[in-house]
Amino acid sequence: MKISIPHLAKYLLGDLLDYAYNVVMFCRQRQPSPSPIDPQVDAVQNAAEALNKNFKLEQANEHSGRLAVLDMERYRLIVGFRTTTEGLTYHFDSNTSSAAVQVLAAIDKYGGIARLPYEAESVSINSLLNDLATNAALISALETLHLMSWIDQLRLVNNQFQEVYLTRVGNVTDTKHTPTTELRAGLVQAIRDLNSHLSAHAILHPDAALNALITDINTLTARHNQIADHRTSRNKKTAEQTAANASGSQD
Repeated sequence: MKISIPHLAKYLLGDLLDYAYNVVMFCRQRQPSPSPIDPQVDAVQNAAEALNKNFKLEQANEHSGRLAVLDMERYRLIVGFRTTTEGLTYHFDSNTSSAAVQVLAAIDKYGGIARLPYEAESVSINSLLNDLATNAALISALETLHLMSWIDQLRLVNNQFQEVYLTRVGNVTDTKHTPTTELRAGLVQAIRDLNSHLSAHAILHPDAALNALITDINTLTARHNQIADHRTSRNKKTAEQTAANASGSQD
């Protein structure tokens, strides 16, 4: 029996923890110890506990809420800026479309910036902004497209984000504090390792209890994937609408 692939990268942190704890619960119920998958189940549980503890520590920090708001604003600006630029590549005026192609290439050079962890996203945005501010051809292209206001706003919000982020990090008194992104990656890997072992056991030693466990996990995965995919689609539509409104106001 095949295990469905969870879209873990799209899960919010709280959803990821809920998913992990439920997977562990199903495994304990369907495959009581001693079980061949005990090491992998233990790894998922331990990784989830570490991430949950760290998450609560960060949530208790007074700056976390402001950071989340600024990060969402950055997300919408990046997606909106790229969507607006991509739309202009289809402009009837050749100078405009050519300028848009240049700027779009500069953005895509850094890949999916909006999906990066906090620190990596800040670094990538700074690098992109530096490119757009120092490359004469890109400066000219932005002026042709009338997109400088997007750049100014992105720089403003990214600077605000970095200030709040540094303040929050400075307020964390635990010197052994591990970044949430690192702990999240550890949990994601633990879940993948468990799924790999379950898949192998399902092929080599299939039985009713194992099939029931995989069915439980697949049902859980389908529900979480649906929520995550719907949220991602909704955020994309919101960003596209914001970009369309901004583009319309420039005409």
